[in-house]
Amino acid sequence: AKVGSSQSGTTTDVVFNEEIKVNFTIDGSATMNVEKTQGEFDRENNTMEYTVKVEAVNGVISDLVLTDKIWEKHYALRDTIVVTDFNGNPIVPQPTVSDNPNGSSGFILSGFPDIPADEGYLIKYKTKLNNDQLGNEVVHLWNEVVASGKDSDDKVVEKGSSLSSTAYLYKIKKDGKQEAIEDSNGNI
Repeated sequence: AKVGSSQSGTTTDVVFNEEIKVNFTIDGSATMNVEKTQGEFDRENNTMEYTVKVEAVNGVISDLVLTDKIWEKHYALRDTIVVTDFNGNPIVPQPTVSDNPNGSSGFILSGFPDIPADEGYLIKYKTKLNNDQLGNEVVHLWNEVVASGKDSDDKVVEKGSSLSSTAYLYKIKKDGKQEAIEDSNGNI
């Protein structure tokens, strides 16, 4: 007999034959995986796209709150925030966006539906460089995300991910014309 994928806090009957039936109570501690990645820097709009992946492991995660911290040099474009499941289907309703009270130019997302075990959400959004950074050839960006929720025993589960990235802007030549800068991989 085989026990299928069950979530922490549930019971499952396993029938071996007509005479043997065993009832299991699944009691696992849910955890999360959190990963933040970046896309390409868009020189035309001075924006960088980020993706945050939050996944429940070994059980259901409820009361998820995602705190995104973005420091100096760039800020989140709130109207670009989209939350989907792993298949790209938008979460309805979208979580609530609020200010990050920690003084960063990030945001807090709350009001997520519970995350079943081995499922999760993708949060995509863009940041824009501050105007005072546009005269630089290279801008180093730092940000961090922390996901916090509760397992089936109402214990807090927390996981974070930080990311440091580099935006390659344009170099202004002596004649006043812009010249694109190549990164270490030869990309313009």
